[in-house]
Amino acid sequence: MRVFKNRTEAGRELAAPIEARIARPYVVAAIPRGGVAVALPIAERLAVPLTLSYARKLTSPRAPELAFGALDEDGQAIIEDATVAALALSGFDIEQARVRVAAEIERRIALYRVPPLARFLPGPGVVLVDDGLATGLTMRAAVAYARRHGAREVTVAVPCASAHAARRFREAADHFVSLVVDEEFTAVARYYADFPPVRDDEVATMLARAAEHVPNSGSDAFHSIGRRAEGPERRTHMSTEGFVRMVMTTAAIDDSVVAQRAIAAVFHALRDRLTPEESDQVMAQLPRPLKEVWSEGDVKGRHPVKLNRPEFFERVREVAALPSTTEARRVTLAVFAALKTQLTPGEGDDVWSQLPKDLKEVWAEARAA
Repeated sequence: MRVFKNRTEAGRELAAPIEARIARPYVVAAIPRGGVAVALPIAERLAVPLTLSYARKLTSPRAPELAFGALDEDGQAIIEDATVAALALSGFDIEQARVRVAAEIERRIALYRVPPLARFLPGPGVVLVDDGLATGLTMRAAVAYARRHGAREVTVAVPCASAHAARRFREAADHFVSLVVDEEFTAVARYYADFPPVRDDEVATMLARAAEHVPNSGSDAFHSIGRRAEGPERRTHMSTEGFVRMVMTTAAIDDSVVAQRAIAAVFHALRDRLTPEESDQVMAQLPRPLKEVWSEGDVKGRHPVKLNRPEFFERVREVAALPSTTEARRVTLAVFAALKTQLTPGEGDDVWSQLPKDLKEVWAEARAA
């Protein structure tokens, strides 16, 4: 079994395969605390910005070592229903964990004082770094956060990973880099000779050191990083594959076929709710394969179908063959969120204006997610 001397050595070894695979510009985002020690030598070698992804696992006092989910800095959670059932957790138990973890995230944001990852987005790629992946729950939340905020592409990079986590992130991320993938993975610490806890003051010191290696603003590629484009026509251009992966990550869908079916169902329900003129304007801003999905089965000269929120969710459930309207709501939010990364803000507002009040709330919720 491969054993790294420490997190710093592991990060130095990760830098080379990252540099070989990933197109600039990009930003490295570490999951604190241990991920920062791995990410620092990567950012130093590649001379790219280092920031943090504050995603954190959700646990219960009755099983503090077993995560049942993860929470990101937007307050969005990924919940493992099977683990919740196994631990017999109530809704109150879950909410208590969310409140506790949200408070810790806020504490870290205030303490570390680095720009959150969202400040660098949309635009560049994101390399998410941790010191290892066992279940990968925290990283799943970090990937969803990066997608939601418009990362051009998402790379997951770790020194070691379980085979289960590796399979998941080869599908969920645009690139997955791990120096060790182990079918018999038990704990991250086994892959390090020296694996001490990382303190908050050490994280702050490493972040300050990384700031010394950020490229100067004379480079056009990096001049745009950390600065949102100005004006009302800003949007993110995403590949069709990236769109599908974003929906899969946000809605916690493991099967790309299911995700594609859900995208088509939401697209067609939304398209039919809009006027033909507005539908054409939305379609014009989509990549070619998604244009074909959007327009499939459309009828010229049709009138908008007046769907309220329950009717919209029921139609999505039926067309996408989903088990419940709750699941239909989840995929609708995920598809709306991905779609809005493709639209100019003005076009997004036009779509919103044609929806009934209850669907306006769904569109706005997806926008905030």
